[in-house]
Amino acid sequence: MNEFTKISIHNHFSPGIADCTKDKKRDFKSSFNLHDAYSMIDEAEQCGFRLLGQTNSNDFNAAAFVLMSKYCSLKGITLVPGVEINLQNWNRTDRVIHVVLLFDPASNPFVLQERLRSFYKKNALIEEQKKPKQTDCFFLTLEQMSELAILSRSIVCIHGKKQENRSLYENPELADSLAAASRFLPVATEDNKVFHKTHLVELLKDFLSVVSRKVV
Repeated sequence: MNEFTKISIHNHFSPGIADCTKDKKRDFKSSFNLHDAYSMIDEAEQCGFRLLGQTNSNDFNAAAFVLMSKYCSLKGITLVPGVEINLQNWNRTDRVIHVVLLFDPASNPFVLQERLRSFYKKNALIEEQKKPKQTDCFFLTLEQMSELAILSRSIVCIHGKKQENRSLYENPELADSLAAASRFLPVATEDNKVFHKTHLVELLKDFLSVVSRKVV
């Protein structure tokens, strides 16, 4: 008999208050409702999941991870630390692409939290000088995401066609650089429909063929 492990690598625990989404103001401070998070874990157990990713938007709560990880262990579930990043489009800095970054469960969660939050704080200060009245400060550059990824064994999972304006489908010019990261890290695209993946591949082929003709 075949044995399978049911996993969910992208989860927003305590959604809303723990998510630093693009529309949040620069002074927004995330918080965490552990009661709601434990309820999600209970539901995951009932549905047969054995591995979960803690991937809130643009933030990682280390203390919550430690407590949730212990709770998960009582349920026979492995909790993996992670974050859903707004990765800045380096050709069009007004746009971002959603990337889920998963870390080694043996990583020091407090180091991950400190490093991640320091990047967002740095970017917020830069954006404050450039655009004092705007809110878009919760993003990382490719260099910052790479620094996070090499802190431990990591997996990069990119939104393929999942969300409007925040997917690889809408930012095809980033494909070659993100694909190059696969030389050093496991890189995948996140789509739950086969036709989405097929459509994305064809779009990238068309885009790259146009670019190659312009280069020639």
